[in-house]
Amino acid sequence: DILKDRLYASAAGSGERRAAQTVLFEMLQVYTGMLAPVLAFTCEEAWSYLPEAVRKTRSVHLSEWPVLNEDYLDAELAGRWDKILKIRGEASKALEEARNAKLIGNSLEARVELYVDGATKELLERYESQLAQMFIVASIDVHSLEAAPADAFKSDVIEALAIKVLPARGSKCERCWRYEDTVGDSSQHKGLCARCAGVLTGA
Repeated sequence: DILKDRLYASAAGSGERRAAQTVLFEMLQVYTGMLAPVLAFTCEEAWSYLPEAVRKTRSVHLSEWPVLNEDYLDAELAGRWDKILKIRGEASKALEEARNAKLIGNSLEARVELYVDGATKELLERYESQLAQMFIVASIDVHSLEAAPADAFKSDVIEALAIKVLPARGSKCERCWRYEDTVGDSSQHKGLCARCAGVLTGA
């Protein structure tokens, strides 16, 4: 779900879309190869759909066993993303409460305010441009924990975390369905956000 937006709405040759495709391709090759001894026919069929240009062998059963690329191992990076994923899990709970209260219809209609301690704030700000896409919401703002309003959602899993869910700013883009302040700015594509208008005009 996290990758849907960049796969469907980003420009075909954009770096972020190509990066997502590369990761998905690597995963498909590795999982298909590893599962082939157990799911022989299913994996063989999946393998047959790989483009011939990238399919190394005619059959998945003729391919070599996947080898771990140790260049991908980064314990410190994994730890950072583990923390972000835990916060995302708590944000999902807050979004569910907002849905039940009829404050939002779906997560893309939400603006999420995160209130965290200093170290976590520094971590989140490092990835702030990616957070909304990762949490599948309209936007995310990061604040100091002391600024948390009294009615914010309090996590019972992460001690120094409070979350406030509000309706998204802006209007809904007809192409990507994200709520953006830039919808309507393009004279050529009035119903689109700046990103989608740029994709269609080749800007």
